[in-house]
Amino acid sequence: MTAPLFQINLKKMFGNAIALTMVKTKIPPFLLYTGFLAFFGFGVLNPILPTLVELYGGTAWEVGLLYASFSLAQFLTLPGMGCLSDVYGRRFMMLVSLFGASLGYFIFGVGGTLGLLFTGWVIVGLTDGTASMVFAAIADTTTHQQRTRAFSWVSAMIAIGLIIGPVLAGVLSGIDPSLPLYFVAIAFFIALVWGYFAMPETLPSSQRSPKPSFAQLNPFTQLQASLTLPHLRWLMLSFFIVNLAMFALISNLPALANEQFNWQASQIAPLFALFGIISVVDQAIIIPWLLPRWGENRLAFLGALITSLAFSLYGVFAITGSVIVIYIGIVLVGIGQPLAETALIGLISKTVSEKIQGRINSNIQTVQALARMIAPLLAGWLYHLHPATPYWLCVPQLLLAAVAVNLSVKKSPMSTHSNTVLITGGSSGIGLALARKFLQAQNTVIITGRDPQKLAAAKEILPGVITEVADITDLHQLQQLVKRYSNVNILINNAGIQYNYEFVNSEITPELIETELHTNLIAPLQLIKLMLPHLRTKPEAAIINVSSGLGLVPKQTAPVYCGSKAGLHIATKALRWQLETTSVKVFEIIAPLVDTPMTQGRGKGKISPEALVDEFWHNFTSDRYEMRIGKTKLLFFLQRWFPQVAEKILRPGL
Repeated sequence: MTAPLFQINLKKMFGNAIALTMVKTKIPPFLLYTGFLAFFGFGVLNPILPTLVELYGGTAWEVGLLYASFSLAQFLTLPGMGCLSDVYGRRFMMLVSLFGASLGYFIFGVGGTLGLLFTGWVIVGLTDGTASMVFAAIADTTTHQQRTRAFSWVSAMIAIGLIIGPVLAGVLSGIDPSLPLYFVAIAFFIALVWGYFAMPETLPSSQRSPKPSFAQLNPFTQLQASLTLPHLRWLMLSFFIVNLAMFALISNLPALANEQFNWQASQIAPLFALFGIISVVDQAIIIPWLLPRWGENRLAFLGALITSLAFSLYGVFAITGSVIVIYIGIVLVGIGQPLAETALIGLISKTVSEKIQGRINSNIQTVQALARMIAPLLAGWLYHLHPATPYWLCVPQLLLAAVAVNLSVKKSPMSTHSNTVLITGGSSGIGLALARKFLQAQNTVIITGRDPQKLAAAKEILPGVITEVADITDLHQLQQLVKRYSNVNILINNAGIQYNYEFVNSEITPELIETELHTNLIAPLQLIKLMLPHLRTKPEAAIINVSSGLGLVPKQTAPVYCGSKAGLHIATKALRWQLETTSVKVFEIIAPLVDTPMTQGRGKGKISPEALVDEFWHNFTSDRYEMRIGKTKLLFFLQRWFPQVAEKILRPGL
């Protein structure tokens, strides 16, 4: 999108939470308007196309050919338009698309012959990059966390266009059959003028792709290039299935209701109006609310499941003609389909670099055009076998789409050798035990610490380790560390300190609180932020945060330590969700009381660092991201089912 789209506010939360970024979406009106237009013309044309074709001697066959020619034109040019937008910028290609739509709808409105209808409609299809340019502009100017929410607002405007289009067509066609087409042409021309003066370029020249060859503009070449990543193939398959089902529904449901149960247009129209209204509410309210809580993967999975349930009800309707069943199905598909489609678009966009956002968003629209071509033909053929067949067949397909979402984020276990591992606080305790384990598995290991003498002692114990003197609470030293070791692909945040004191003690200074929080929480997050650009370039990468059972249930004497570990626990989970579609895996070691220098003279029932690391290694090689070590397994159980017992045990400390 254009300009600053989002404002970020931080809300401070205490206890088991950290400061979380709450994103408020602010989308420029021009892009909302062009999003509205993306399917507005389609919505206007749908109900009046048979009448227009009939004016010039056409039949239902010519209506079908018009739809097929439009989808074929889209399929041929959309990937190329996206590729060119990655080279020349979004603004230029957006203006080309708006000009083509305005010209095409004007020719369609003038009409006179079937040939001119086809000419106008094909021009619209060949230049129809409005939606993909809007989504690419959003991708240019938003973070991964903001992107899907912004997509949901644009999708809501698309849904509004689909609602208003048929209503407007009904009103204006009563005056003249061609008047709705002139209205659409003017609406696109207004967008063209508005965009020329109001839309800045959103793709910086530094992020643009080199000029493509003519062969690279081939739609099949572009699709093949976009599907090189295995998880992207699964996401595209899921997106294709969801759209195949929806276009089958749109093309077949009116015929089913009319032919089997004698429903008239006045009975069918409210179904699609209801779908549009629910879709808008879904995009504008439900998705923005659920997205930060569940993430795109869960939304896409849930959306596909809900949509499959809706199609099973359409199968029942095809047999019974029940009004209640069809309306329940419409409500469910109005909720499920936008959930799945918007989340999938967000996931697909997040899997590729900023330089090819135009290309990938055009490929998304190309897949949609392909589904639009296939669905009516397939649904029509299946309908003649039995009216319920198109809908029953969509149920297992949509279940496959749900499974495909999960397969897209399924990752093979981390390789345990030939990694470059950076461990903070590695001169003793858990850090030293982790260094020994990774060295034994033929990895390059770097350990950091503030005390040169302790690091030298660690070097004597483990001659193969690389030592770095670094104070992780110093941001400049963190930056230098990352600069020196950009080849690291496993980052282990292990460094930590624990002070036990009473807040009422006047000898305790506030600076002590800052030191503890900075070491345990702020520094690990800063190091992750600095290291992530390098980690994301690696085929395999991992972040491993060492937290504590005291982050789940606190002890009375260490409120700051417990709060910092609670924050690290929550932050680790949030990061895992953010990075689940990347090559970076996020692990957490939830440690019990361990026999280390930090716990010397305290507590009982400690485990050795070596025992902790052995259990960690089993979890790490099995891709278990949240590792409950030793007695923390029991702690989780008590916290969930008997919280008062857990607090009674932990309050005085172990």
